[in-house]
Amino acid sequence: WAWHGDCGLVRYDDDVSQSLETAYQQHGERAVSTVTIGGVAYTISHDNTRGWVQRRTLDTYRSRPVVRCAPGPATGSGAQVALGTAAAASPAAGFEVFVAGSPTADLASALGWTVLQAGDWAAGDLDPIMMSELGEAGEEVVRLPCDSAAIRCTFNRSTAEAAFATSCKCPSCGQPYPLLGPQPTGVIKWRVNASYDCDGHPGCGTLEVRYEFPSGVQGQQHPSPGQPYAGTLRNVVLPNDATGQQAFALLRRAFRQGKCFAVGNSATTGRSDVVVWRIHQKTSRSGGATQHGWPDPSYLDRLKSECAAAAVA
Repeated sequence: WAWHGDCGLVRYDDDVSQSLETAYQQHGERAVSTVTIGGVAYTISHDNTRGWVQRRTLDTYRSRPVVRCAPGPATGSGAQVALGTAAAASPAAGFEVFVAGSPTADLASALGWTVLQAGDWAAGDLDPIMMSELGEAGEEVVRLPCDSAAIRCTFNRSTAEAAFATSCKCPSCGQPYPLLGPQPTGVIKWRVNASYDCDGHPGCGTLEVRYEFPSGVQGQQHPSPGQPYAGTLRNVVLPNDATGQQAFALLRRAFRQGKCFAVGNSATTGRSDVVVWRIHQKTSRSGGATQHGWPDPSYLDRLKSECAAAAVA
């Protein structure tokens, strides 16, 4: 078990975590636990809107999000910590945790760039983005695998690092690379509901997906590092058939790679510094494509194209 601090997930001490797990195994989401940390009493319970939260026992107004994780480290630069399932033996229900990290943690390995030596580029050649000379002031020069005679993808290292901090694409030619995306820390939950069908997909039930993103502080991969952002809760519905399962597999991969959501400006509310969609998803069982619902015969093909464009591996 871990709580969401200002800089990411922080795992509870083993005895506290074991106490929370025991209560969860006995009572599920009805569990309410009181623990003492650093001499301060906290109550940890499940909220139908926000999920698991931690509050000071005598303070009902302020809270911190809490998540149930799989074994392993809950923090680390560039880490994607996923994962635990509510029903590990069954795909009918489960959850995964994504922990935000810097997409530039190990660019050299992720991009496969070549570090050039003086003489590997012509004197006077310019960085195609900053229009400064390559190797200026002794800076390291790197060439991406997508470099060609038609479009030069050779940069001063600082240019490449700045570009890939906020995008998974080459800043010169647009070639996507499988980097960690800008998604903030959050949780994806899912379950099968056999009581309802999506329009156009009779008799199979629905796969209900819920995303939970607590509010936090923006990192280097976000528009305004160091500034707060507002979290969100999003509910998605898919038919529990071949189409829905294929779509869900793509969405889970995108979530694990940090590419389903981002911090940005909401086109719906006009608010800035909020968690917003990066990949279009279905929020209604009916209404068709114009209402973000079903039926929508071309949705899976469009989803595949969006995931490919976002470099979902």
